[in-house]
Amino acid sequence: MNTRFKRTCCLLVIVALHTGCAVAKPKDKHEDLPSSGAEFDRLNIVGDTIKSGIFDVSLEYDDQGTGWLAYSWIQIPKFVETHLAKSTDNGRTWNFVGILEKSAPGTFEEYGKTVKGAWREETPCLLFDPTDVPARRWKLFTNRYFVAEPYKPLDRRMSDGTINMRTAHSPDATWSAPVCILGKIGDCLMDLSRADPSLANVRMTTEPGTIAAGGRIYLTVDAGSTDSGLGEWENYRVVLLSSGDHGKSWQYVDTLLTAADAKPFGYRVFTGTSLVRTNGQIYLFATPSGAYEGKNQAHDGLMVMKFSDLARGRLVRDKNGTPAVFMRMKPNRTNGGLADFDEQNTHGGILMPQMSLRNLPAVFQTFETRRRVEESR
Repeated sequence: MNTRFKRTCCLLVIVALHTGCAVAKPKDKHEDLPSSGAEFDRLNIVGDTIKSGIFDVSLEYDDQGTGWLAYSWIQIPKFVETHLAKSTDNGRTWNFVGILEKSAPGTFEEYGKTVKGAWREETPCLLFDPTDVPARRWKLFTNRYFVAEPYKPLDRRMSDGTINMRTAHSPDATWSAPVCILGKIGDCLMDLSRADPSLANVRMTTEPGTIAAGGRIYLTVDAGSTDSGLGEWENYRVVLLSSGDHGKSWQYVDTLLTAADAKPFGYRVFTGTSLVRTNGQIYLFATPSGAYEGKNQAHDGLMVMKFSDLARGRLVRDKNGTPAVFMRMKPNRTNGGLADFDEQNTHGGILMPQMSLRNLPAVFQTFETRRRVEESR
């Protein structure tokens, strides 16, 4: 592993993808698609105390035009927790509301020993579910897992982590107790490795993305086959689940993206997806990561794909079966991706987290691109 890539990998939530074998770079099928070269504006959360920065944003507006932003608040090397901000002017200003999920020191029982470390609550996803009862119309999905000292990437116990859901009548109200949606502990609603034979090697899940459509909730997650979430990239995939009872039970729909889908574009995997609606069409925001060659081998911006059939988990693909990319956006910092968008966020447009070591100590930042979903094909 080269020194530059190892340093990137050690910065908590960036999933750095690198293998030791030399591989010829496949041609990026959409390297000619338009990419923003404009200088993005840094998102500022008024009232929050920023340590190492904010990342993993989830943007959701309600039916009254109020914008809500959940995000991972990071303090290297130990803590990652979920915070909430609010906008009443279509994203022109964002004000800190509070901490939704606190990261704290803790212990973990492993092979008969007590391991010291911290519990993280990260990669949040906010959902407004308008057809649920008022007390449950807002839902928050987060990834809870333990990281052991000294807090390196391989110290993450992702395979023992969970995707949890809370509900509330408003994001700034009192949230319900968490319910485990995905995980291997006894009270979780689903163990993804048992949901379908094709998922038998799944050991961890992360990066939830949600949308409410047609009376159902749809949930995307990253799924990997290692305990830490790093390595064995050939098994890494993005999976789609759905619920017809507002999150009380879940069904496996299909695998949306695999390593084989990323390879034609010159990357090892897709990760960090969001489900986005604009002009009545539902899109998949996907982050390409782990370039076979090039300076940036971490997250490399945004690729926008379109569903041909959301209920069956079908993306629009070309004649070779490769996912069709309708919009491409590159980061203009060291690396970035994990973007999200809401049609009502007319001031900031698509929000894209990015990382830059030049911005120490706040190396994790989120930027307003001022762009909407614009199909280029």
